[in-house]
Amino acid sequence: MALLLAALAAGLYTSMSAALLDELDSGMRSRAATLETDLPHGLGLATPTRTLVESREAFAQVFDAAGRVIESSPGHPTPALEPDIVRRVFTTSFFERTVPGVENVARILAVTVGTGAARKIVVVASSMADRADALRQLVVLFAAGGPVALLIASLAGWMLAGAALTPVERMRSQASEMSRSSGRRLAVPAANDEIRRLAETLNEMLSRFDESSQKERRFLDDASHELRTPLTALKAELDVARSRPRSAEELTRALASASDETDRLARMAEDLLVLSRAHGGVLPIRRTETELGQLLSAAAALFDARAASAGVTIKIGTTDGVAFVDGVRVRQAVDNLLDNALRFTPRGGTVLLAGRVDEGRCEILVEDTGPGFPAGFARAAPEPFRRGAAGEGMVSHDGAGLGLAIVRAVAESHGGSVEIETNPGGGARVRLSLA
Repeated sequence: MALLLAALAAGLYTSMSAALLDELDSGMRSRAATLETDLPHGLGLATPTRTLVESREAFAQVFDAAGRVIESSPGHPTPALEPDIVRRVFTTSFFERTVPGVENVARILAVTVGTGAARKIVVVASSMADRADALRQLVVLFAAGGPVALLIASLAGWMLAGAALTPVERMRSQASEMSRSSGRRLAVPAANDEIRRLAETLNEMLSRFDESSQKERRFLDDASHELRTPLTALKAELDVARSRPRSAEELTRALASASDETDRLARMAEDLLVLSRAHGGVLPIRRTETELGQLLSAAAALFDARAASAGVTIKIGTTDGVAFVDGVRVRQAVDNLLDNALRFTPRGGTVLLAGRVDEGRCEILVEDTGPGFPAGFARAAPEPFRRGAAGEGMVSHDGAGLGLAIVRAVAESHGGSVEIETNPGGGARVRLSLA
């Protein structure tokens, strides 16, 4: 603001100085034109009655071609210009000189009249004291009023900035009082401006943080609960085995049960590790050309013994084509789908595993002849630790509810999706699409 006021003062001073000088020059030109007209009839400048103005403010002189003063206003015998300068004057010219008897510096106008030996130079001079006084007053005004104007402008700017930033300070104060789980939101200003949009954006961000935090806490709670069950069972088996001497057969059964619980813990730990690597639901993948038929056949072969023990048949449908996917992640998803299908398919049932590659897009289908998904559960099934209760028509099982969550993460990592539904004739159908 100080620089702005200084620049404004300098501009006004320069403009006023030029305007006063133009006004002074205009008056001098007018007097010079009058003298030039009267010159052939004799000016009579030396006569007191022909004095143009006060002698301390203005006077006139006439020079011949040699630079000598022919006629002069009373009280100004000294030539206003030097003879050599007068002799070189052939056009209208302005000069500034200190002239005895004239207050302050004199502004001098020299006008040539006639040619040759008869050439005359009419000189009109005027004091610049009034102009200097006016500029001096202007400087005093700026010197006195500038700091006052600066103070007023600064106070106004401070008040305006304070009023504009009050909502920001309020939001900062509210944000400092919030805890991560408080659920509070920042107050949104009434004005429809940038501050309001900032508050709305921050509130949206806080909502996302709260949602993410809630999902994280729910995931940790569910994981803790799911891990507690096999750990409790494992400890119980071991405590029972240690409580009294056991036969070899009893110890074998206890160790077999402990081994099953350990396998369950290992699977759950592996699934949790996979989900923990997903950022925003997306896993890091490394695409390679993968024979879809070999991948599905290998997955089915892994579950052949389990399927035979449960009395379930695994059928492999069309599996032609080479897919550009992350084979390790896709195999992980297929294994989870087969694991779920075998868990819910009753004895004598069938699990269908099929796949195809069409125009760069890979689709894998897993169908079973189990009870299928209960009404309204298919949409929530891919959420971690979501399982349908036995009362909802699903067979009770010991899974952690992570399989479909991993399948969805693999699909979304490939730019694809998962479709989960119940067949009209019964059984679950899961279609995995990979781009």
